[in-house]
Amino acid sequence: MPPSSAAAASRTYLQDRVQRHYLEVLPSRWRAVLSRLAKNTQLRQKADVVVDNNLLSDIQADFDLIHALLAEEHRIYREGVTCLCSPASSGEAETRRLAAAQQLMQGMLSCIAMKELLIAHWKGALLDTSPSTLRVYCHACISNPHVSATNVERLLALYTLP
Repeated sequence: MPPSSAAAASRTYLQDRVQRHYLEVLPSRWRAVLSRLAKNTQLRQKADVVVDNNLLSDIQADFDLIHALLAEEHRIYREGVTCLCSPASSGEAETRRLAAAQQLMQGMLSCIAMKELLIAHWKGALLDTSPSTLRVYCHACISNPHVSATNVERLLALYTLP
């Protein structure tokens, strides 16, 4: 791929997949499923509630949806590694782009790993996780502390430089 088309593909990936999908669409989906799952988890934890098969099915369906969201985040990560982390040429500008891209990809992978750990704990300790811990888990899964629109804008600016 010629350098200009590689830069165009990188810009498209950053704008469409990272800015729009990873930072805008996916957090809204996470928010919806986690809100529902937290509510159902708290219902399940109530001692006076008889085990409701519908509630258990809803909880399992939410965990399945969460795994689909994690799989989508992994796809976006792999696309980024393929698109951004293969040096198209040598030179100072390319070195800066590559370093910034690797930092973004490492941040994305850190966020995904954190979500996987939190969700695994939530699922494994469904009856024992306190409401305040559930709130922390929800916030942590919705936020992407290592991937921000500012990081993406900076990287996009590097791809507009010659």
